[in-house]
Amino acid sequence: RECGRCGHASEEVQPGPQPDDGTGPRDAGHACGDGATALMAAAVNGHLEVLRLLLGRGAVVDAVTPGGGSTAFHSACVLNQVDCVDELARAGCDIGLKDKSGQTGRELAEWKGHAAVLARLDALRDENLCAAGRAGRAEALAELAAGGGAAQAPGAKKKRKKRPKKKRTAA
Repeated sequence: RECGRCGHASEEVQPGPQPDDGTGPRDAGHACGDGATALMAAAVNGHLEVLRLLLGRGAVVDAVTPGGGSTAFHSACVLNQVDCVDELARAGCDIGLKDKSGQTGRELAEWKGHAAVLARLDALRDENLCAAGRAGRAEALAELAAGGGAAQAPGAKKKRKKRPKKKRTAA
């Protein structure tokens, strides 16, 4: 069988040594013609073990599709793939990253009414607040508390603060 997107032969990724010539699906960073990666496909379909395997092989956790600007995390959130959401967050994805429509994964889950994803993200936030408190990291505690509904997994990238836009005045 061939990949319906790019024509590479479809193969199941197997544990253990694999050829890494960068030419096909055995490459953890392989992206099809539309920019979708194997990690995104695993997240979309809820294939947690494949997702873990790809992450273990160095898949780029925050790879973005050129068209919509979404990541594997966005896909997992919008499709209610709770365990994949959890795994991606723990792997350090930038959960505050916005797609081209300006939405985070959490906002997409809210829009779709995926209570289970929202509950898992809240649990991750609470877990991280507790860990920051135990470690005495006041700065991390303040940042997590200020983030409200955004869970930031340990090792995840720090969110960049955007500058407020200047109001234009009529001249």
